[in-house]
Amino acid sequence: MQKKSLYVMLTLALSIALYVVFSGFTYHADFKMGYVLSDKIFAQHPPFVDANKKIEAEQQRLEGQLKIMQDELNKKVEEYDSKQLMWSDSKKAEVQNELNELQANLIQFNDENLNPDTGKIRQTWDEIIQPIVENVQNVIDRIGTEEGYDVIFDVKEGLPFILYTKEEYDITDLILEELKKN
Repeated sequence: MQKKSLYVMLTLALSIALYVVFSGFTYHADFKMGYVLSDKIFAQHPPFVDANKKIEAEQQRLEGQLKIMQDELNKKVEEYDSKQLMWSDSKKAEVQNELNELQANLIQFNDENLNPDTGKIRQTWDEIIQPIVENVQNVIDRIGTEEGYDVIFDVKEGLPFILYTKEEYDITDLILEELKKN
């Protein structure tokens, strides 16, 4: 609870600071801002919760397959260690090749399925979750416009992120122009 209070306090402090800054750029006193707790939204938004459960179930299934492969490799390594002294060089080489192949398959399976950047789980996450995230952002944009918000923040892990702002506050071109002068 203290962590959440700290997040809210940080957001309010930043909001006040931004109000002071933005009020210098605007000629109206009706600066309206808000914040959302995206973690709470996603924890309570049924499509996200359902999709997350499906992804977690698939991840557990794939991790189970990986564990079976790892157990098989470990069993073969133990067998190799316990019997290698009795085997001929050709038998040792044959088993070593088999162990190398099992290890390569294990690594390949892990990369193809569980790699956090490119694996099947990541691809599934992107396919299922991205439309839900876009829908949430569209709702935030619509509420920001319809309710007359100037800025809406997301308070996540103690750091506020701007989710919505009026175009009139975008000074990117001004910065680029100034950079060209230098």
